[in-house]
Amino acid sequence: ASGTSSEGLRIRILNNDVVASAELRSVDDLVLNKIKTARTKIPKPLEADKKKFEMYDNDASSGATGEKTKSYNPVNILLYQEAEKYNKLIQIIQTDLDNFEKALKGHITLTTQIADSIQAISEDKIPIPWLCMYISTKSFIHFLEDLFKRVEFFRSWILNGLYTPTYTLGYFTNPTSFITAIKQRFSLMNKVSYNNVTLQFKVLNEVGDEKSSKNTNGYIIHGINIEGGFWDEKNLGMREEAIQELTCDLPN
Repeated sequence: ASGTSSEGLRIRILNNDVVASAELRSVDDLVLNKIKTARTKIPKPLEADKKKFEMYDNDASSGATGEKTKSYNPVNILLYQEAEKYNKLIQIIQTDLDNFEKALKGHITLTTQIADSIQAISEDKIPIPWLCMYISTKSFIHFLEDLFKRVEFFRSWILNGLYTPTYTLGYFTNPTSFITAIKQRFSLMNKVSYNNVTLQFKVLNEVGDEKSSKNTNGYIIHGINIEGGFWDEKNLGMREEAIQELTCDLPN
């Protein structure tokens, strides 16, 4: 009887090992498939050649002489900095994906950091090292899709003669730096103290003519959300949120 019991126990242990091994292979295959999909979602790096960026404004007034002088363009400088940051993030992601695949296939050592990242991907989460530029609570694939949109926004800005009709505030790795840059640019172009520059805001229901907005001193910003309130487009004002209305997208 004891022999039968021991044999049965041995069989159960072996079966558990087989199940565990099969589960590990299943998780590995899942992560490898996600890595394959992720590679199709990664955007191409941005063109970040500093020489091609217009770091100066040619239309800054020199005062009484009426002549035009050059001054730094903080907005384009910020654009260059953002391009560098996103290119660095893209490089990190590409390198990590290669290392994850090599580790799963046994080609390199499975370090603690790689193991943690692989575990995160298996749970549809973002590997911690990828959050070095901005915080995101999106799922693994949705994070990459959002990254693609962010990079394409900056790519369009660069390819369109360093001009964009609208600015998505949330796409900047540090949104407050954009507000600082536009205040700095106004200060330099108009020879006024930065500390005396204030911003005026107007909510637009429609963007309007993009060409006309190019020659104004204003900036059309979108991608702002309201929490705890709701924007009434009909009356152009705020109202209390209705039931189950937790957030609201503010127009441009």
